[in-house]
Amino acid sequence: MVLATTLAVYAILRFNSQISGYQIAVRTGQAIFSRLGHHIPRLPLGWFDATRVGQIGRLSTQGIIDVIGIPAHLLRPLISGVVTPATVILVKVFFDWRLALAAIVCVPMGGGICSPL
Repeated sequence: MVLATTLAVYAILRFNSQISGYQIAVRTGQAIFSRLGHHIPRLPLGWFDATRVGQIGRLSTQGIIDVIGIPAHLLRPLISGVVTPATVILVKVFFDWRLALAAIVCVPMGGGICSPL
């Protein structure tokens, strides 16, 4: 019963974090498009040449997709990377406080070893 409850809570939290990431991405994209939409008409007509029009096109398509992809696809792994070790340490406290203490000491070392240079 405890395992089923834990699995259900995990599924709900995972779903909520994924939806939150997409909602943040959509709001970010809307804000960027809005700012571009308000700024571009104010530019002088002489500013627009073939190169700059291409740059605006690329920025307003692939550039914004790249920006909104960060919260949409990386928010959940970031949250999971923080919450999972914290949960493991918390559960270890209930089994043996010495194991939890050892994990608390080892987590920063593991983060330093695993992080890219």
